[in-house]
Amino acid sequence: MLLSCTAKGCSSYDHHQLDPKTNEVMCLECGEPLKNVPMPTKSVLKSLGQIQRKSEMGMQYTCKACGHSDKPLIKKLSGGVSIASCRKCGKKMDIHSAFIQAMSEMEGYSEPASANASHGTRPFPATSGATFVVAESAV
Repeated sequence: MLLSCTAKGCSSYDHHQLDPKTNEVMCLECGEPLKNVPMPTKSVLKSLGQIQRKSEMGMQYTCKACGHSDKPLIKKLSGGVSIASCRKCGKKMDIHSAFIQAMSEMEGYSEPASANASHGTRPFPATSGATFVVAESAV
């Protein structure tokens, strides 16, 4: 559905969603609410599924020290040991090592492949530390 953004300087026509909490149509380009949107238009946006949904974060934990709920910050220590700490207060969080390893691999904290590119090797997944040789094809 084409709606023109009413904010000054924004020329968006099709990037908008209905905020179900406030029942306002929000421009996704500038973040401002659109003015004078009739109720039938809001009903159509709702029926088409163009509503702002609550974003749910995976691997979210609550810090026992400060009560903040967020993804923990993964810190790699010497010896290949990783710990999880709160993003708000920085205190260590009590999370099983398997979950810490999974989070660090999902977040992309493993060593980049370009670090060993000159030798033709790439690091194997972060758990083993083993390397393998990438065979170059003879063309």
